[in-house]
Amino acid sequence: MIRATAFMAGLLAASWAGAAERGAAVREPVRYVVDDAVGPAVWMQRLVGRFRIEGAIHYERYIEPLDPGRRGKLQEETLQFDVNGDPDPESQKILTLRPKVSDWTRSTTGKGDCINFGSGPGLQCVINVEWEDVWGNAVRAGLGGVSNLKPAMILAGLSPRTGSIRFLEVDDKGLAHPGQVVLDGNAVILKPPCVNAPGVWKCEIVVRVEARPDAGILFAQITNRLFFQRAEGGGRENVEELLTVSFSLRRTAQATDASRIPASSPPAQGSR
Repeated sequence: MIRATAFMAGLLAASWAGAAERGAAVREPVRYVVDDAVGPAVWMQRLVGRFRIEGAIHYERYIEPLDPGRRGKLQEETLQFDVNGDPDPESQKILTLRPKVSDWTRSTTGKGDCINFGSGPGLQCVINVEWEDVWGNAVRAGLGGVSNLKPAMILAGLSPRTGSIRFLEVDDKGLAHPGQVVLDGNAVILKPPCVNAPGVWKCEIVVRVEARPDAGILFAQITNRLFFQRAEGGGRENVEELLTVSFSLRRTAQATDASRIPASSPPAQGSR
């Protein structure tokens, strides 16, 4: 009996040892090296160069009347119908919640020029992005109807305290939008503050720029969303406006060092 018990204990011990070895082999982690992180100074260097800009701008406006009667009338006017004259179910469901009363799209073109400056990793860019003006009731003045990027200037550099990228964007009206950049792999995300937006109770601006190493084309998207309330037709209504500008920046032939000055910058006084 003692011999049988010892024999069984030996078998169990051997079995557990084998299982432990097999488990260790199975649980051994497989390590994949994905080098997608990039430092702020290295990323900024990818923006140096001259670019041709092409893309599109899209605008949408949604209105929700607070008066039930006007809300119903607006839904009636904006409801979409199919070929048989019946209300489109998807359109009906969306418009019941938030009728879309206006939208338009325009193509964008332009150019950009970015150079290094200063003793540290500093960056200065001048961009000029244009699209056909939109006038009338299709757009509220100040949000996309007329380009505010013809030209615009961007300064970027490293914060000596945190080592992160700080930026300052100035549009063609001289309005400054400062902020900090968040790195996300090969892209950065900027959330500059809204300025000169009276009567707006909520405003969001998000800029995303993707610059991969040695890429001939960079990509950028600017999203501006406004929420406000206004009086209309004897009642009040909630309004949401959404503007999205998406464009590519294709590298053009590099200029010589002697002429690496942004094209939109005027010559200095007294220069020849």
